[in-house]
Amino acid sequence: TAFDVGSDYNTSTGVFTAPADGKYLVQASALLTEVPTSSVILIYCVTTNSAADSINMYSNRISPELLAGSTNPIDYLFVEGTWLANMDENDTAQIYVLVNAASSNTKIYGASNNQYTRIQIIKVA
Repeated sequence: TAFDVGSDYNTSTGVFTAPADGKYLVQASALLTEVPTSSVILIYCVTTNSAADSINMYSNRISPELLAGSTNPIDYLFVEGTWLANMDENDTAQIYVLVNAASSNTKIYGASNNQYTRIQIIKVA
């Protein structure tokens, strides 16, 4: 929220609300902890669009084959995604991370004083 001039990002819900019509570059990264090597991991952006209902944009799918040979569970795993979203005023965007074989120990690592997990949204047109 360091540069959230118009308070368009709600830190309680994780929802960004577009202040104006346009194209928005959305970038998110998350540092995951305690990830089972049997997991499929996805990071994706869900946007509402007044013209097209909602749109799911997937990025950076990690399959168990890519995790083979790693210590189980993986202590730290970094995932990121970048999307270009066409949004109208008051449309929303939200980032999700899916770990299909997550345990109760699997978490997104973050705190208010680090930069391991973040979201950046820039109006580009």
